[in-house]
Amino acid sequence: MAILFLLFTIVPIIELFLLIQVGQVIGAWDTVLIVIITGILGAYMARAQGMAIIANTQKQLAQGQIPTDPIVNGFLVFIGGLLLITPGFVTDLFGLSLVFPWTRKLYIKSVKTFFKKKISTGNVRFYTNVNGEWQSSDQYRDVTHSQNQINTEPAKIIDMSEYRSKE
Repeated sequence: MAILFLLFTIVPIIELFLLIQVGQVIGAWDTVLIVIITGILGAYMARAQGMAIIANTQKQLAQGQIPTDPIVNGFLVFIGGLLLITPGFVTDLFGLSLVFPWTRKLYIKSVKTFFKKKISTGNVRFYTNVNGEWQSSDQYRDVTHSQNQINTEPAKIIDMSEYRSKE
């Protein structure tokens, strides 16, 4: 709840302060022009990166791989695009850092680690529709259900052929 408070109150106050300060130094119209240009540049970059991520995802799926990196990249580009349509300098800088591939790489490891922890403790669950039935990812977690202790036994090997639809 505190994070939402910060996001929706403190960040806009900082953005307004910076916009006013920059506007006093370079002028109001130049400040507005910078905000518009970063929004347009960000939208273009988010679209281009999104298309590249979709192509990479399709390539990995065609090779029978699970596209974890493209999914994380797509998530970060989406968040970056949302930040870029928000007027302000701080959100624009952070959004651009999520959209550009060479700076986005800095975030990927921490995002993966965050989701791995959440999945292993059961705070994030995935559901799959198999033959019309929704199945939770809980049955595949390698975690005991008592106080989030990690199971030290080897992970289960899942035969996915039993989940493929019969043709």
